[in-house]
Amino acid sequence: MGFLMIHLAAVVLLVAGLILCFGGYKFFRALLTLVGFVAGLLLTVAIAYAWFGVTEPAAWGFGLIGGLLGAVLVSLLYVVGVFVLGALFGASVGSVIGLEMHLEPAALMIVFAIVGGVLALLVQKFALVLATAGLGASFIVVGALSFLGRTTPNLLLSDPFAWWPVFRGQGVVFVVWLILFAVGILVQSKNREKTQKERRDKGKKRDKN
Repeated sequence: MGFLMIHLAAVVLLVAGLILCFGGYKFFRALLTLVGFVAGLLLTVAIAYAWFGVTEPAAWGFGLIGGLLGAVLVSLLYVVGVFVLGALFGASVGSVIGLEMHLEPAALMIVFAIVGGVLALLVQKFALVLATAGLGASFIVVGALSFLGRTTPNLLLSDPFAWWPVFRGQGVVFVVWLILFAVGILVQSKNREKTQKERRDKGKKRDKN
C-alpha cells in the first residue's frame, strides 16, 4: 500500500472512529450509511489484496464499489446494520479471547460474531453504545498508528487477527484504547440521558397544551 493510500485510509479510520466512539448511539441511524460504506470499502480492499492479488489502484477501485454497496444495504435495512455492528464487536472480542487462550480464533470469531449480533438486536440501546465506542476507539488507534508508521491498514485488513498483537505488544497503545473506549461510553451515555430528558420535557409540554 502506497504512502498516499496509507494516509488516506488512516484519515477515513480516524474520522469514522471519532464519530463512532463519541456519537455512535446519537447519530446511529445517520451513521448507518457511513458504517456500511467503511465496512464495505475495507472488506473489499482486504479481499482484493489477500485473495486476488490485484494492484493497489484496482483494489481501491473495487473497494469504492464495495463501499457503495455496503452503504446502500445497511441504510435500507436498519436491522441488518444493528446486527452487523454487534457482530463486528463480538468478532473482535472472540479473536482476543482465542489468541490469549491459544484457541482457534477464527471459530471463536464466528461464534462471538453471531452472539454479538443477536445481543445487539435484543438490547439495542446498550449494545449500540458499547459496540460503537469499542469499534470507534479501535479505528482511532489504528488510524493514529498508521500515521506514525507503526502499522498499516492493509496489514490489519489482510490478517483479521493482526490487530490485537499490535495493541497488546504496545502497552501504551492498549491503555489509550481503553481510555477512548471508556470515555466514549460515558459521553454517549450522557448524550443519551440528555436526549431522553429532552423528549420527556417535550412530551410534558404537549400534555399541558
